Amino acid sequence: MEFSCTICVSIFSFVFQFFSFDSGDVLAIPPPFSISQDAFLQYLSLGNITIDLPALYAFGDSFIDPGNNNYLKTVAKSNYSPYGLDFDGKPTGRPTNGRTMVDFIAQIAGLPFPPPALEVSEANKKNSRTGVNYGSSSGGILPTPRSVDQLFGHVLSMDEQIALFENTTKDLKDQFDSAESFNQYMSKSLLFFHIGSNDLGIFWEFERHSNYTVEKYSQFLIDELSKQLQIS
Repeated sequence: MEFSCTICVSIFSFVFQFFSFDSGDVLAIPPPFSISQDAFLQYLSLGNITIDLPALYAFGDSFIDPGNNNYLKTVAKSNYSPYGLDFDGKPTGRPTNGRTMVDFIAQIAGLPFPPPALEVSEANKKNSRTGVNYGSSSGGILPTPRSVDQLFGHVLSMDEQIALFENTTKDLKDQFDSAESFNQYMSKSLLFFHIGSNDLGIFWEFERHSNYTVEKYSQFLIDELSKQLQIS
């Protein structure tokens, strides 16, 4: 792609570093579900900063999946209770009781929660200017091994998520007055990645440990992710 953009890569979850801890190292109560951007920034003691982020595009695994797996033939779903207990009181497909780290980042930036890519209708694809979430529980940097795919069903690998992102940007281009304005929009947008835990855990255990040493497999993942980031 010809445009530049801001990329945030997260292999592990550090989102809770945003929040305050008391003297007993107990995580403070998260801010309310419906908190405004200004109130959220005050909560984080960041009330004196300005955030200019037009859109948030998220890629990854169960740490950020907003419900894409609801639309896939897989058992890796979270569309039942008690998931979503603190997310407006109902399960959405998020593998958590409440918000994901992407949801928190969106609220900090004053954006709506990026919708699941597979939930966005064809009519709305051209109007999704605040971002989309492509995350898929059990997804990885590499395509899912056949043995895992047969056991759990199909989920979105990073290559598939990037392909969906390319379709999104292709649809969006027509909504801008010029290629320059579109490139400026993308350059200010945030691309957030949380990926790799399934490659290092599930995929390795089921299949790939017989083909690679630990060192070679780790380097292979690094190389593949580097290629994917360059494409995105």
